[in-house]
Amino acid sequence: QAFAPTGYNCFTAKNIPAEAFTLHAYAALQVIAAGIEKAGSSEPTEVAAKIKSGEALPTVVGDLAYSATGDLTTPAFVFYKWEGGKPVQLD
Repeated sequence: QAFAPTGYNCFTAKNIPAEAFTLHAYAALQVIAAGIEKAGSSEPTEVAAKIKSGEALPTVVGDLAYSATGDLTTPAFVFYKWEGGKPVQLD
């Protein structure tokens, strides 16, 4: 699922356009909040360690996971090709 409908609905219910930057900014805050929750602390190095654990963190744009170096390990973009008149996701 590309994003949680409940997250989308929270924005639209308050007349906030659920645009790309809005959703990604909200997802960034969700990642930080999850890091704080998992660390049981707001100390930056502890939070960063939890975020960089490789564990998928649920966000409004889908689950996001980060490597030990802080690089995003979950696909940020999905590519499709047309096959038999239908879009097929590329691996």
